[in-house]
Amino acid sequence: MAISILAILWLTIRVTTRYIVKEKEKRLKEKYATLQLQSQAFFTQLNPHFIFNALTPLQSHILKNEKIESLEYLDRFSSLMRDILKNSDQMETSLKKELEFLKKYVAIQQIRFSPPFSFDLNIHPAIDPENTSIPAMMLQPIIENAIEHGVKNMGAQERSQ
Repeated sequence: MAISILAILWLTIRVTTRYIVKEKEKRLKEKYATLQLQSQAFFTQLNPHFIFNALTPLQSHILKNEKIESLEYLDRFSSLMRDILKNSDQMETSLKKELEFLKKYVAIQQIRFSPPFSFDLNIHPAIDPENTSIPAMMLQPIIENAIEHGVKNMGAQERSQ
């Protein structure tokens, strides 16, 4: 009788535990799916804004009949767009890849300014960029805003003085 009670108790605990684990897995999957949708919505919003801002300098070079600068800019821009399209379905990327992307992005932005602004990336020695994962395109909007609202405005202030 005692063995039967222990067996029933053990089965009850096991079934309950499995149910709890499955419910937690289900909630985690739902949360992950929600995060994926939020990430996709972010990229959908970001890309047109980014593309518009990135194409404006090309238009300027074309209007000024600056063929070499236009071609150089277009080459850099197309390389950047390839990276974006290649990685657009990834929620995470390595810090190394994100920094390489940022260097390309800043290089095309520097073409807009004469003289180009300086930009340095400094990574703490304790951080391993190859083995550190971050959300994809997390840093680009920050750098874009710094350029659009900082560097661009600094140039306007200098011209007005």
